[in-house]
Amino acid sequence: MDKKLLILFLFIFSIHCINAQDNVVHRANWCVAQENGGQELYSYEFGYDGLVNGKYSYKRIPANTAYGNSLEPPAQNNGTEDDSLGIAFDGTQWVFYQNSSITDILYTQNTHTTGVFPPDSGWVSDGVPCTNPDTTMVLLGNEVVLSTEKYALNNKEITIFPNPSSDYIEISNLSENVKCTISNITGQVVKNTTVSESSNRINISDLAKGFYILDLEGKKTIKLVKK
Repeated sequence: MDKKLLILFLFIFSIHCINAQDNVVHRANWCVAQENGGQELYSYEFGYDGLVNGKYSYKRIPANTAYGNSLEPPAQNNGTEDDSLGIAFDGTQWVFYQNSSITDILYTQNTHTTGVFPPDSGWVSDGVPCTNPDTTMVLLGNEVVLSTEKYALNNKEITIFPNPSSDYIEISNLSENVKCTISNITGQVVKNTTVSESSNRINISDLAKGFYILDLEGKKTIKLVKK
């Protein structure tokens, strides 16, 4: 049981360590009402912020807002800076929320609830005072992009690719035989093998889609996504 809990912790921790720029909802467009009654369409960048109700959640990256073709200070919503926005699944539907509260909802999406990533379209206003047809939020680039991961083993940098993968992964820069174990998030070992410089490919086509932990002789644990 302790080993399973450790593997689960390492899996969650490793997900949090993914480079933010590799897990960005590059833009979430939405309309905010200004104090003078006008309407402006703003674009925010979001970074991965962990799992909520079994699905990926995102928080706004604290940086300037992309507005038009230039960067402006963070948007003002009736005089309040919108720096606490988030995207998450509340158990029933996807929500785009403010004030760091998943119940303070700006937009919702309840027609695409089976995937772990927020949907790219279909968002509708939940009382936001905007009438422009373009105000429905659109997400761009909300894929987890791991593609190539670099780690150190015995002071050597090794590379895991592709990741996510549907059929195989390769581990490069190995100078010795290394025992490799792949476990699912419950701690169950699903594959044991040995990799080396001349035999560095691991077939994962027989694994179910999902998240796994790849362990290299207990010296390095690596997140792995089977798609």
